[in-house]
Amino acid sequence: MEFSQARQEANRLTQRILELQEAYYQKDALLASDAEYDQLIAELQALEEAFPELAGDDSPTRSVGFGTGELFSPVTHAQRMFSLDNVFSESEMTAWISKIDALYDDATYLCELKIDGLALNLRYRNGTLVSAATRGDGTTGEDVTENALLVPSIASVLSGSGHPELVEVRGEVFFPLAAFEDLNARQALASDKIFANPRNAASGTLRQKSEGKSEAQRELMVKRLGGLSMIVHGMGAWDSPPVATQSGVYDILKSWGLPTSDEVRVVDSSRGVLEYIAHFEQHRHDVSHEIDGVVVKVDQFAYQAALGATSRAPRWAIAYKYPPEQVTTTLRDIVVGVGRTGRATPYAVLDPVRVAGSEVERATLHNQDVVKAKAILIGDTVVVRKAGDVIPEVLGPVVEKRDGTEREWVMPTQCPDCSATLAPAKAGDVDMRCPNAKNCPAQVRGRVEHIGSRGGLDIEGLGEVSANALTRPKTPSQPPLATEAGLFDLSLEQLFPIEVYVLDPDTDQPK
Repeated sequence: MEFSQARQEANRLTQRILELQEAYYQKDALLASDAEYDQLIAELQALEEAFPELAGDDSPTRSVGFGTGELFSPVTHAQRMFSLDNVFSESEMTAWISKIDALYDDATYLCELKIDGLALNLRYRNGTLVSAATRGDGTTGEDVTENALLVPSIASVLSGSGHPELVEVRGEVFFPLAAFEDLNARQALASDKIFANPRNAASGTLRQKSEGKSEAQRELMVKRLGGLSMIVHGMGAWDSPPVATQSGVYDILKSWGLPTSDEVRVVDSSRGVLEYIAHFEQHRHDVSHEIDGVVVKVDQFAYQAALGATSRAPRWAIAYKYPPEQVTTTLRDIVVGVGRTGRATPYAVLDPVRVAGSEVERATLHNQDVVKAKAILIGDTVVVRKAGDVIPEVLGPVVEKRDGTEREWVMPTQCPDCSATLAPAKAGDVDMRCPNAKNCPAQVRGRVEHIGSRGGLDIEGLGEVSANALTRPKTPSQPPLATEAGLFDLSLEQLFPIEVYVLDPDTDQPK
């Protein structure tokens, strides 16, 4: 590749990575899976290694996080908060350990679970919490102290004794899986935003302001914050810790009443590290919170100091990322849903199956070309994973399990909601669209939901359930809204007859 081509490709990769970082860190939105993001970073790193002049100090490969937003006051960390470099295979992990062993033959390795949460820096002065800040760009984070004090596992005053004048404690804030599922169930009933994963839920909960909220909204905010947990996994500023190892610090943090993990292990060889990794890959769902890998750290502080860090990550620590979990289930049907833009998207209807910590019943198939490329038939046993452990994805069929009862799926020619003829927007498009933008109930419903979303007018209570009730209610037979233009002209007389839920007579629960 010539330099001009490399520069153009590096610019493209950088722009895309920055878009994903802004969405992830500032808007709590997931636009790509972890695997896709990691691949973009790897491609940019490869270009910068081949053409070093492309590697500027502001490159995403050399930076941490994405700075701070506008809602919170900035906090400068007393000591930089780094990110971590990743490895994805046992051979890469072994190679990293071999480099350390070649320098220090008595090095030991602390292994801990990589929590998929929000990094937080707690600053204590003489044992009292004075600030809690997000990582931000590694140097400056956002002040979320007021909210952090409502997280039950964050101590406002340290217990025990021997507290230094100033110490920074780092850790991850997260929703335990049970609390996350409960949160999303309540969000759905309130017709509010459904969080894609526990990490986004934790970030969206901790990074919210109480100003301008009603009393009911503030009570809900306090309840959400009370569902969060934190596990600490290191320190920042601390002039003279009285121990020589990372594991020794964990013992001190625990004695101060701070929550440490029960799954930390110190081993003395690559074999021990790989055994730890393999164990928790098999038992990742036995843990109460979401994990996406294992973090391995050189335990001795003297060796950490000698190894140092790059501008982005310490050389004495590495993250081993688990591949997305794969399971099998039965593809019962393929149905087509129409969104607010008219795009007709096929979805796989699956026998419920637990994958990466939650139950999956549906997965997008994007368009008819993807269905053909995957060569799946209705009735197939299919392999399912969550891309980046977040987005359900059908990988393909288990052909040897076919018994002849499977059948081919054909893309419908008419919109399932209004019966208009589906067609590409322009020649060459693979996506089929419903052209009835004005009157298609599915498109109207999607636009009403978008108006109520944070990306629209952020109207409390106007989410998926409410939008569906306004455009396609169970009762009355004539919907209050035939188009989103009438949304702000609705009267109480129109709203009273709407039946949002029908109670199941057997369970007395909404259905």
